[in-house]
Amino acid sequence: MSFGKIERHPSSYPGIGSQERIAYHGDLKPFMEAVVANYDFGSYVGHEIKQNGYEDFNLVLETSNGKFFTKCFAAWRSQEECVRYIEMIQAALGRGKVTTPFIYSNSEHSPLTTISIGDSDVWVCTMEYLDGGNVWESQEQLSTNELAAVVQETAKINSCQYQPTPVKDSWAITNASETYQKNKERIEERQRQTIESLLGELSLVRPDDLPQAFVHGDIRSTNVMRHSDGKIYIIDFSVANWYPRIVDLAVLCSDLLFDPKDPEKFPDMYSWALSEYQKAGISLSENELKTLPLFVRLAHAMNVIGASAADSNNYISAEENKYWLNIGKKGLDFTTGEWRPEN
Repeated sequence: MSFGKIERHPSSYPGIGSQERIAYHGDLKPFMEAVVANYDFGSYVGHEIKQNGYEDFNLVLETSNGKFFTKCFAAWRSQEECVRYIEMIQAALGRGKVTTPFIYSNSEHSPLTTISIGDSDVWVCTMEYLDGGNVWESQEQLSTNELAAVVQETAKINSCQYQPTPVKDSWAITNASETYQKNKERIEERQRQTIESLLGELSLVRPDDLPQAFVHGDIRSTNVMRHSDGKIYIIDFSVANWYPRIVDLAVLCSDLLFDPKDPEKFPDMYSWALSEYQKAGISLSENELKTLPLFVRLAHAMNVIGASAADSNNYISAEENKYWLNIGKKGLDFTTGEWRPEN
């Protein structure tokens, strides 16, 4: 899940299909044929729209040369934002050796393509197709070994020697107070009280005192994919940034490591994840260990805030939105109630 880009737009196109996120609203066959022509992928066979997610317009393109994943950047993205997105993936692949799909270059040897059709221009990049689907779509929980792979990939991202141009992401944990104020009227009273208490704690935290790193920011079930090669892939660096590195662990704990049907398992999962993360080569500081539980609670809070805001505008991804609202509420209840982690 992503609630948008840098200044995320969860309700840019309320109640409308995901194609409305891009400038082109016509028949997709000639559009996809233009993509094929730009990439020398053989001949067009068909396509499938990927409905989950809150931001860009994504499709699986089938050609005579195989299948490819095509990301059509939302109309509100600038060229600079599209380039930044691609550069972060290339840095993760090249510098961090992160397991993420590679990006194809077009016939002009560029990873970013402009598809001009009718009066519309759409920025596009095309990536390796993964045939296993993401975890949220499959509704199949990750095995212990698969979860360990996700934690290891997280550590690789956070260890990557790459500092992207900093941008403001209104949906990041560190910006929770501002985002809550803009959306609090859409949130149920009981959650409001809990969130406001957490924000009081956050106001005492100095993010700059925490070790900073390259952070994905959205490692959760919609952005973790299985593939037939047996590997686990991390996808979608659209909200990656330079943040306190514990942000990624906190987001993991608000979804992949938290089972809303059995929250009592979470304390053990939390301890296990800390151990696996540090086994991968990162030693968390005393301040990080002290602050991480608050960030975990805030990650659940952001699920509630984002899903509540999107629901109020009848956003397209209703099923996914319901999932985030449910896990956010249950996560908030458990982590602010029974959970008392030992540092």
